[in-house]
Amino acid sequence: MTLPSSHSQDPSDTGAPTPAGARSSRSQQFAWGPSNQQQTGRRGLTPISTGFNSSSARQPAGTNSPSRNAFSPVNSASTSLSLSSNRHIASRTSSASSSSPFSPLPSGSQQLSTNQLLSSTRPRTIASSASSHLASFAAASQTSSQGGGGATGSGGGAPRLARASPSLSQSGVGSPGIALSSQSTQGAGQAGQLSKIVIAQIFLLLSSIKEDKDKTKWDNQVEQIRKLVDSNGMDVYEKYFRRLVQANAPKIFPGSGGSIESPGSYRILVDEMKMITRDQEKVNRMVEAIDTTEGDVFRDFDLSTFMEHFRLDPLAKTALALAFKTASKPDLRTKADAILSNNLQPFFATLASPTEPAEGVEASYLAVVVERLLQDPPRNWNEENKTSLEYALQLRYKRTDTPIPPEITTVLQLLDLLASHNTLVHLVHRTGPKGTASLEACKEMLAAAEVRDIGYQQVACVLLFMVMAQKGQAYEPGVFVSALRQHRAGQRLDWQDVVHSFDREGLVVTKRQFLGLYDALLPLAHEYENFDIQLLWGDNWDHLITQLSFVVAFLSHSAEELDASQIPRLRTAFDLEQFQDASDEVKAAAAKAVKHPFVSLDATTTLFSTIFRSQEYYAHAQSLGIPNRTINSSTDIFVVAASGVPRPWVGLQDQALRQLFHPFLAKDLPNYNFVLHGVWKHDREFVIMRLFEAYLTDRMLLPLILEHAQEHGWIEDLANTGLNSGSDISIDLVALAHSRGLFDLEAWSTRLLQIAPQAFARAVFELMKRKAEDEVLVQREHQPRSTVFLPVKTVHLLLGCLQEHVSDEDLLVLQRECVAAYPRLINYGEGFDAIIDANGEASNAMSEEADAKMQDQYKKMYSQDSDVRDVIATLQRLKVSEDAADQDLFACMIHGLFDEYNCFGEYPLEALATTAVLFGGVINYNLLSRVALQVGLGMVLQAVSEWGPEDAMYKFGLQALMHFLDRLHEWPSFCDRLLRCPGIHGTEAYDKVEEILRGEMGVDTNGTAQNGLVLTNGAVDDFLEAEPSVSPFTCLHVDPPAHPELYEEPDEDIQEKVQFVLNNVSVRNFENKLQDLRNALERQHHQWFAAVLVEQRGKQQPNYQQLYLNLLDSYDDKALWALVLRETYLNVFRMLNAESTMNSSSERGHLKNLGGWLGSLTLARNRPIKYKNISFKDLLTEGYDSQRLLAVIPFTCKVLLQAAQSTVFKPPNPWIMEIIRLLVELYHTAELKLNLKFEIEVLCKDLDLDLKTIEPSDAIQGPRPIAEEELLGQVLPNGMEGFADLSLMGLNRVRGPNERFSPATITAALPDLGSLLHYPPASNGSHHQLKQIFLTAAQQAIHEIIAPVVERSVTIAAISTAQLVDKDFATEPNVDRYRESAHTVVKSLSGSLALVTCKEPLRMSITNNIRIMAGNLAQQEGRNMLPEGNIIMFVNDNLDTVCSLVEQAAENQSMAEIDTQIEEALERRRRHQATRPNEQFISPNLSGWALLVPPPYRQAPGGLNGEQLAIYEDFGRQSRGIPNHANTVSQDSGRQMPDVLQDHFPSLSSLPTPAEAPAMPRPGPQQQPRLPSAMSMQTTSTQPHMNGFVELHNIADRVQELLAELQRAAHEASEEHIEELAPSAPTREICDQLIHIIEASGQKDNLALGAAQRVTAVVYSEGKRPLEIEVLASVLHFLCTISVATARQVLIWLANIEDDRVFNILVTVSFLKMGLMDIHRVDVTVSKAIQQRRNIALEFMLSLTDDVLGNDQVAVLRVDFARTFEALAQWLADEPGVELGRQVMSRLQPSAPFDALPSPPSSEKHDQLEYIFEEWYRLQRPETSEKSYAAFIHQLHERQIINNQEDSAMFFRVCIDASITAFDIEEQMPFGQLNRAYACVDALAKLITSLVLYQGELDGAVKGGRVAYLDSILSLVVLVLCQHHQTRLGRFNHKVFFRLFSAILLEFHAAKSASNEQQMRITPVFAKAMLATQPKFFPGFAISWLALVSHRLFMPALLKMPDQSPGPSMPQHFE
Repeated sequence: MTLPSSHSQDPSDTGAPTPAGARSSRSQQFAWGPSNQQQTGRRGLTPISTGFNSSSARQPAGTNSPSRNAFSPVNSASTSLSLSSNRHIASRTSSASSSSPFSPLPSGSQQLSTNQLLSSTRPRTIASSASSHLASFAAASQTSSQGGGGATGSGGGAPRLARASPSLSQSGVGSPGIALSSQSTQGAGQAGQLSKIVIAQIFLLLSSIKEDKDKTKWDNQVEQIRKLVDSNGMDVYEKYFRRLVQANAPKIFPGSGGSIESPGSYRILVDEMKMITRDQEKVNRMVEAIDTTEGDVFRDFDLSTFMEHFRLDPLAKTALALAFKTASKPDLRTKADAILSNNLQPFFATLASPTEPAEGVEASYLAVVVERLLQDPPRNWNEENKTSLEYALQLRYKRTDTPIPPEITTVLQLLDLLASHNTLVHLVHRTGPKGTASLEACKEMLAAAEVRDIGYQQVACVLLFMVMAQKGQAYEPGVFVSALRQHRAGQRLDWQDVVHSFDREGLVVTKRQFLGLYDALLPLAHEYENFDIQLLWGDNWDHLITQLSFVVAFLSHSAEELDASQIPRLRTAFDLEQFQDASDEVKAAAAKAVKHPFVSLDATTTLFSTIFRSQEYYAHAQSLGIPNRTINSSTDIFVVAASGVPRPWVGLQDQALRQLFHPFLAKDLPNYNFVLHGVWKHDREFVIMRLFEAYLTDRMLLPLILEHAQEHGWIEDLANTGLNSGSDISIDLVALAHSRGLFDLEAWSTRLLQIAPQAFARAVFELMKRKAEDEVLVQREHQPRSTVFLPVKTVHLLLGCLQEHVSDEDLLVLQRECVAAYPRLINYGEGFDAIIDANGEASNAMSEEADAKMQDQYKKMYSQDSDVRDVIATLQRLKVSEDAADQDLFACMIHGLFDEYNCFGEYPLEALATTAVLFGGVINYNLLSRVALQVGLGMVLQAVSEWGPEDAMYKFGLQALMHFLDRLHEWPSFCDRLLRCPGIHGTEAYDKVEEILRGEMGVDTNGTAQNGLVLTNGAVDDFLEAEPSVSPFTCLHVDPPAHPELYEEPDEDIQEKVQFVLNNVSVRNFENKLQDLRNALERQHHQWFAAVLVEQRGKQQPNYQQLYLNLLDSYDDKALWALVLRETYLNVFRMLNAESTMNSSSERGHLKNLGGWLGSLTLARNRPIKYKNISFKDLLTEGYDSQRLLAVIPFTCKVLLQAAQSTVFKPPNPWIMEIIRLLVELYHTAELKLNLKFEIEVLCKDLDLDLKTIEPSDAIQGPRPIAEEELLGQVLPNGMEGFADLSLMGLNRVRGPNERFSPATITAALPDLGSLLHYPPASNGSHHQLKQIFLTAAQQAIHEIIAPVVERSVTIAAISTAQLVDKDFATEPNVDRYRESAHTVVKSLSGSLALVTCKEPLRMSITNNIRIMAGNLAQQEGRNMLPEGNIIMFVNDNLDTVCSLVEQAAENQSMAEIDTQIEEALERRRRHQATRPNEQFISPNLSGWALLVPPPYRQAPGGLNGEQLAIYEDFGRQSRGIPNHANTVSQDSGRQMPDVLQDHFPSLSSLPTPAEAPAMPRPGPQQQPRLPSAMSMQTTSTQPHMNGFVELHNIADRVQELLAELQRAAHEASEEHIEELAPSAPTREICDQLIHIIEASGQKDNLALGAAQRVTAVVYSEGKRPLEIEVLASVLHFLCTISVATARQVLIWLANIEDDRVFNILVTVSFLKMGLMDIHRVDVTVSKAIQQRRNIALEFMLSLTDDVLGNDQVAVLRVDFARTFEALAQWLADEPGVELGRQVMSRLQPSAPFDALPSPPSSEKHDQLEYIFEEWYRLQRPETSEKSYAAFIHQLHERQIINNQEDSAMFFRVCIDASITAFDIEEQMPFGQLNRAYACVDALAKLITSLVLYQGELDGAVKGGRVAYLDSILSLVVLVLCQHHQTRLGRFNHKVFFRLFSAILLEFHAAKSASNEQQMRITPVFAKAMLATQPKFFPGFAISWLALVSHRLFMPALLKMPDQSPGPSMPQHFE
């Protein structure tokens, strides 16, 4: 691609280039204007020499050139110019903002240096006739003209103006006259003689010219004069102009007298005056002409009158006056100065707002005038004038909205450099060019400078000044740098800082200026290692535009101008080593390229990254001509260099490089091999993708791609990479290479078939199919090729690759297509391949000659001139013939026979019989083999299987089959297929096939015979093979039919009418057919019509689907539409689950049709496909798992394709994008066939999506989602107990000594425990023994508990940490950071879990161990050695120490566990760093929404930020508050009570172990303590113990003995209840022993279960005292506590008791107290007995109410007997005389006033209200009837519980507080249940609804309207909400109030007693509450408020309200 060029170019870059380092070439450049070679002549004349030769171009160092002397202010006699005025910042900024630093001039424009104006040297030469209007400036240059020859001017010496010029009066050897050589002087003399003759001619013509009416004559004369003037140089012009002024002086100066000598010349003079603003050289000559004393008019020339006469504009006046400032006559200079002073303001105004003719002045001319004004200003020049000048220039271009030209920019930059603060620049300026003429002169100049003025910024300004002033030719920057390096201040200078100082705003350098800086600084780079000259264009600059200016200037050089290879320490974009393996041609190009500036990586990176950053950047660069000046001239080098720019790229970089690369790929540009080789070395993937793109754009480019691949050796790479990318270019390329003998296709295909057989085979299949179709179109339709020609040998080999890898059906179809397209394939592989290849070298089509012969053979056969036997004989001869024509004829005849197969059904019977005989004979006589044989057999099988006996095709097939029966035994599988064809049953062929199969039973029927049919399963054409069964999709569900009983099938007449409509409907007759359908179709026939429409039309006729949908839409019946949709679902599901769909392409086509039909029914009409019907993500996932994507993906794509017509479901709809992301994942990761990938590509294209930019999902490759209950089931048990089932004893399995979690392994790494423990003081001399007991007890406790605790803690912590870190660090590429964070979290979590788990078990185990061992020692020594107080003291002092060891062990073990868990994630990151280090890492598990989450939770690319990572760091630093054991020695040691230390204090062990009471939302029977404190007894067992556990051989017997003893002790005790037992009672001691033995054993579950069975058997026996029952119940309760299995069995057994045992009042009450029996279960059992009229139930209830109601120990309320209450009420209604019933009723229904109601222990009204609400809550059970609710409300109203507003407010406040408390408690529990948390809130909503609905209907109820009553209740709720919102602030629980309001809505909606009118009246009340709680009042309720306002039961009702409805108006609702 050649980037578009600008219409402008950098004027400094025109002309011959200046080689780098060749400073002498400066002498060949003109000081004040371009050379004559650079200029375009005004009239196109040939240039001539100016009289300077090249030898005088450059003077010695000590001699000043004329231009330099002229420019130097020191040598000038005129007023010295100071350019150091302060510049206005605003003005400078305006310039920068209104112009571009690279705005070039229009084509052909020229730039003049300012000293061209200031120099007064006028070499006496005749200018070239081909010079431009500024050619005279070139004559004043210090360099000689390089134009053509010609005579020189008049004699030597300077002209008068030069001699009289003040600026030249002191010029020495450098003056032009002295500089002329003798040769040039001689030439000048000859030219002088010629000029005299010319002048005479001109004067004669001027005198004779007259104002003539004949304008043509006058024009001819003027043209003749001008030709003479222009062709003879400026010396002639001077005299010519003087003559014009002299001749017209009377007219110019009216008072001068005299007459006009030649009136006709005045118009010529006027025209010449117009040239003032166009040609500065002519201006200078005008001044020379007037600056004379010859003639009266010139002696005292009135300059002002002269200017006014010609009405010169301010610009022309200024230009002319500046020229007169150099005149020799003082009066002219004075007059010029006065004119300048008076003309300044008009001049500025003209500059700012140019008008004609000043508007057309070129920028180069304007720059000359302005710089000349700055160098030689008028007397009144000041800083204000400078500012005005700058502002005017900026305004000039700002008004026209054009960039400031470079010439003007340079002038402005010079003005800025000459500011007063740049003192060093002023020194250089004052000294002039002579200051750098030599090294000594420069040192002298620097000696005059102050040391403080020599800084890096000042030096940078000086260098810029030198390269900008006088076009950079006046000063020598290199000399200045050399001198400065020897200066004492310069030696301390950091030249890097000097280069950095060029980074300033608005600075623009041209190519020549940059080269000056480069040449000056290059020696520094060679000498100093630490000086990087590449900073001149590279690195990161603060001002991008400035850097771009330097970069463009650098890159604009050619390799000849600037040899980049000489740059020291160059950072290269490419080097020669990358081309070592290239061809000589490429190496030669690379050798040149490495010298081009583009080889600089820094420069190329800056340019490439800047101009292609965005479209706007490129447009700006294009407007500046940057691409044209840099890239287009060296596109090849730029492309190679840019490909080496490090990625990632931004903006248009990739697109630009692709466009630039394509012409080289297409060989449209030279050096394409160099480019392709270089880019391949940098980024082979880029090249491959471009080749693939070119191939996909035009497949006919494949030969070009192969040429490149062959040239560079890429064939193997392209072959492998192409297949991996899913493109068939690899196979096509390899096939073409094979056809040309360049590649081994067979070996390559064999290898790929081993690696990816299915993918490769499918790719080959699709390619061959496409090529065969294209070949047929080329041969028969004569269409141009769309794919590359493929010879038969390659086709034959590729077809062989497909054997056994493609389904039989697909392979046979392809073989038939290939035989049709490649006829020579028929006999290929039979030994004549070379002949066949030669025949098909140019074309695969048969020759006309062969076709004619074939036609003649068959014509003879059908006309009976020959018979079939003759044709067979001919074919046999042709098959083995080595004649090329015979081979073609054989292939042509067989091909013709196959080609006519589809037409056999139309043949006459006689011809068909002949054809069948021939067809069978061809097979029988072995004329077909390989592919042709498979095709022939397939045709016969198709004929007999797809047609019936009455069809002609069947007759053909059977007849042909009969003629090769003798060969059927060769193809057993083919026979098996034939046997399944019902059409051949009863025929001779059927008998033959049966016989063959019976005989072949022992033969390998799945093998292949010679020339047999080889297919995927080894059988011949195995189309009917039994299909394996697959499970149906689980994500497909059809809704049940709505009213199936309404539909019936219509009669035949109606069916015909409907079918007629469907068959004939079209766009033209649509309305008529619609009416016919309405008339014919009745409602009860809709089901039948839906089935017909879907199965026969939508499924099989995709082209007419839209017509049928329009018909259905116009029919306008929603029920019918629903039936059609349901019928579509049925057909879709049936086909998706059918095995035939996978094996039949036609079935899959029908499924795709149904997909489009379904999408048109739903998505296209903005209707969703419900998840319950089809879950597409699950469908694709299941299809992937079950290998059914072949059917699923096309169906899904067809459905989603219809979303393009939707306004709701088209992208970026999240639902459809999630499915597409899954499809993209399958596209990239699954080995999809090419047709499936094509389906996905088409879908993305039609939905306007870029497949490459869509992020794939991780549903397939990532972890599959696990159901929540399944996930919890793997880690945690069900229920609220959390880790209860992971009990320590449950995990205490037998572990091997080498297991990681074995106690020995874990404890081996722990420190010595003995040195860490603190021992209490001993009361006797056995201190050593007690210390050993304490140590052993602690060690045994740790050994028993450490393994299960550590394993449990480490497992849970590792799983949690792995998932947490994987989520949070999904974008973190750093492996170390990932691992460290995981270690931090898992260490903290495992330690915390271990600590919280082990504390209480360790306390208990240590205590028991000490007791057991101390007891054993006491028995041995006969005394009690260890008081209980010492045990408690030791445990309290050392528990934290022991726990810390367990914690430490868990932390240590967690490291290895987490490393195992995260190894896969770490390996993924390592692979990413190794393969794609420059790309961002994103975990495949990361959700696409994670990057869209707002800060601070967003996961940004690159990993967590500092704040997010600090969370992990702080997490690891959190302290768990384990105190220092040095300071935790029990304080009891200093304040022990005497009784604690006494040996005789036995009751101390009964102190309970501190434990936290469980937080539950409400009291209940399950909340009672499982073991009363009275049951905690000291163990007095005398049995031997080991580590706290009784020996197991007699534990069971001992338990039974203790149970018997316990029962006997309780029976013999005098106490009646357990509370009355003394602490030392035998009953308590036995009970404690029993419990301790079971708990300490290793088989506590079995022992506890056996003991429980004994207790439950004994407790219901007769004659038991209350104490016995209570003790047994307590034992049973504790057994359930210590054994979960026992608790489960006991609760199940007690819940299933339905006989009279329930009525055992003592047992039931005891079980209720222990929480072992459910009160609701008792209620159900008793209610059933009452319904049966059993008195035993009444007696039970009478006793139960006495014992339970109001009992502090049993939390039972009256509402718990709701069912019993109803049953009893019904009994009393039937039999009022039942006395026991009335007594029970009086207990259940007290008539006491409110103050006398039984309540919890507190008698305050608040507690009583809580009691009432608790009763209501208990009433919320599924079996509770509406009557019970009504009865409860009745009692509330009857007893006036909420009689007034104060009572109501208090009641509802109590209820809401109780609901919030219950929610908070449940929410804080580890595994709280949401339904339980909201239970109280839902009960409150039910209560409010019931209060309103039953209000006023019941006796005693508060009277008033329901709406008003609801309004008052909701107002109270709002008040409570307000109070909570204000007091709880951030803890405000908006969820409870949201649930309350929404539940009230639902309850009213579900209430049957509320009429529609009442519900309509309730809506405004609810709206009023919403109005009062809107977010501006309650911000914390905002989210819930929005959900409530949009509630489905509120907003629709609100919108439907009539305007006259009571309540707030509609506008208020929507405030």
